[in-house]
Amino acid sequence: MTVADRVRERKICEAVVRVLETLTATIRCGGCSPEALPAQYLDSERVEWVAAIGPKKFAIEVTQVQPLPNRIRQTEQLERLFEPIVAELNGKLPSPGIYEACIAPGALSGRPLSEGVRRETLTEWIRSVAPKLGMKPPNHFARETPAGVGFQVTLYRFPTRRHDGCLRVAYTRPENLAAEQRFPIRKALKKKLPKLLRWQAKGAEAVLSVETRDIALSDEHLVAEILIEELRSRVPALDYVFIIDTATTQWPVYKVNAPGRLDEIANFDEPGLVPLW
Repeated sequence: MTVADRVRERKICEAVVRVLETLTATIRCGGCSPEALPAQYLDSERVEWVAAIGPKKFAIEVTQVQPLPNRIRQTEQLERLFEPIVAELNGKLPSPGIYEACIAPGALSGRPLSEGVRRETLTEWIRSVAPKLGMKPPNHFARETPAGVGFQVTLYRFPTRRHDGCLRVAYTRPENLAAEQRFPIRKALKKKLPKLLRWQAKGAEAVLSVETRDIALSDEHLVAEILIEELRSRVPALDYVFIIDTATTQWPVYKVNAPGRLDEIANFDEPGLVPLW
């Protein structure tokens, strides 16, 4: 784990503690990192953070849904091309609504990137198409291969409770994405659950926080479905399961509910979060 990964993990713990304070209508009165205190805690007890909030303790574990290596390369290509476009257009597209530009996985592979020309063309295409979109099917998207770009782009417009006029980018979901994401989720649960359940047996609330960080293929609803399926066969149940999307500096936090519902319950500005330890 890199230093940046460790700092981000500690910021996630801070975000989770803030969410728990809101959900329980109480405030923290202490906490520690058993992971950082190996002399005081058994390996099976070394969760990232144990927070004392009101009269209760909350054991918090953080895990990341890791994309496969080929997805990482595709994400890097997408970010290199689109990040300047997002920076230029974010908050400047017509309100209300949020916009999402999608391309097929592999669309950028094996192509000599004339990035400057391609980026300029894409920027102007998005700027010109966005005002023509509605927010309800069938008029909420446009699909085209802009001249000089070399691949098909779909621009969607969706209703949103916040971030009006903002732009995000993604790859269209490949058919095997669920299978790809199930393996790392299952692997993470195998590692994290025993620690949480040990703290739960000691009277603490067990809290699992799942980080998604793949700007190209993040799908919180799909991750939630897989989590619920994987957790259903495991008893006792965890007290809280959160999904936190850290792909950008705005971190939405979703609460996973047993029936399969996913609720966005908080949104944090990452620079404003202080690492817990």
